[in-house]
Amino acid sequence: MPNSRTAVPAAVGALIALMASGAVADPRLTIEEPADGAIVSGSESSTLTISGTVDFDEPLQNQESIQFFLRAPHASDCINANRRLSLDPGTDEDAVAEQCMTSGGENLWPDTYELVFGNTDSSRRDFPTVDGVPLTYDASQPISGTIVVRSCGDGPGAPPNTGQGWCNVGDTPLGQGVGLSTLHAILTGEAGDDTHTLAETTVEYQVTPDQKRYPIDFSIPPNPALDKMDIDRLNLRVYFGGPAVNHGMIGLNGESFIDLPVWTPSSATGVEVGIADSTLSASGVTVGLDGTWSATRPTPPEGDRTVVARAFQGHFQTEVVERRIVVVD
Repeated sequence: MPNSRTAVPAAVGALIALMASGAVADPRLTIEEPADGAIVSGSESSTLTISGTVDFDEPLQNQESIQFFLRAPHASDCINANRRLSLDPGTDEDAVAEQCMTSGGENLWPDTYELVFGNTDSSRRDFPTVDGVPLTYDASQPISGTIVVRSCGDGPGAPPNTGQGWCNVGDTPLGQGVGLSTLHAILTGEAGDDTHTLAETTVEYQVTPDQKRYPIDFSIPPNPALDKMDIDRLNLRVYFGGPAVNHGMIGLNGESFIDLPVWTPSSATGVEVGIADSTLSASGVTVGLDGTWSATRPTPPEGDRTVVARAFQGHFQTEVVERRIVVVD
């Protein structure tokens, strides 16, 4: 069974539906050259040819949906950095994720109003993918999801605000938010050097003191021109507009998510090669229609070395295959 390209243990549960459907890709790879134990002369050749066979599953057989959750690693980073889209929902009593929602969340006190509201560099909240990619986008179905937005808390259990930009949620249903709020969300996908807008939505809603939690549901028609495009990276940008105050914290403990329709198995396939401790890379690797692959790499320094390779299909990959070689002068 292949591994997720970016290993996140909790992400396994997010892929159960795909596994149950039999849509999980299972690429297979061998290294034929160099042979295990081969002796390579560095003086005779400055490059090393590496080749083998690879077998990918027939792509684009099923239409599925991958759920990405809006996450952040700890409370301070909810504001400053490291927001992400992840297959990991963070619902396993993750105290760190809970802090993002209950001990500050997004910075929305009135004296920092301009830092949050409006489409400016300081107010945009970007959530790039850290796992679940590459993927093959299915533009025959809408992109849907829910972003949970909260107001500052009020009543018993809501600590007083310090006025330093922190907004306490508290543990009561009452809020301090009031006014008209507009949520803007833009989902983009990178395909090679190009960035495409997959979905964009604007939702306007009224914030009142008698409600603190606002689940904003959306369903966005797809762009058919992007169907079956291999996406290397996703980014969800969220920002708020309107005159509402004391409102705008995004729930980052698994309650905010997007559902992205995909084709499986993915048509995004390739082979990554490396030597010794070098990073595995698909650069310069040629994959033929006959199931063979080849690459050249600089001949490593003298000594016992290890050639490594693995195949990937979408965000699933094979185990690393190794060949031991001896490099001499």
